[in-house]
Amino acid sequence: MRETSNNQHIKVDLLLALDTSGSVFPTFGRQRQLAVDLISALNPTPQQQQLRFGLISFAAQPAVVLPLVEGSDRQLVLDRLRTIEFTGGSTRIAEAAELALAELAKFGRAEALKVGWLNGWIRKSIHESFSRFWC
Repeated sequence: MRETSNNQHIKVDLLLALDTSGSVFPTFGRQRQLAVDLISALNPTPQQQQLRFGLISFAAQPAVVLPLVEGSDRQLVLDRLRTIEFTGGSTRIAEAAELALAELAKFGRAEALKVGWLNGWIRKSIHESFSRFWC
C-alpha cells in the first residue's frame, strides 16, 4: 500500500477482468496464476482495509464473479478467482470493459485510486472511457 505524506493509506479499488475465450487457450492458466500471484502479493493488514478487489470473467458474455463491494477479504477473492475456468468461445472484450466501468461507477469509492487489468485488445472509445477511471 502506498502512503500519503501524512501516513494515511490510499484507498485502492482493483478490478481484474479475465478473458476465458478461445483466444487465450494457450495462456489461460498463466493468466489466472498471474492474477493469483498479484492478489497474494497485495495483502493489506486488517486495520488498513484500504484495498478492495473485484473480478469479472468474459468470453461471449461477461459476468461479475466477485462484486467490488465484497472484495476486501483476500482469501475470498482468491477462492472466487480459482473458480474461473477456461470456457472457449468468442471474445467480447468491449462488453467486459463496459461491465467493468459499470461496476466501478456503482461500487467504486470516489476517493479511491482505480486500477484495472483487462487483457486483450480494446477499441479506442473503450480505452478513452477507461482512462477516466483507471490508472
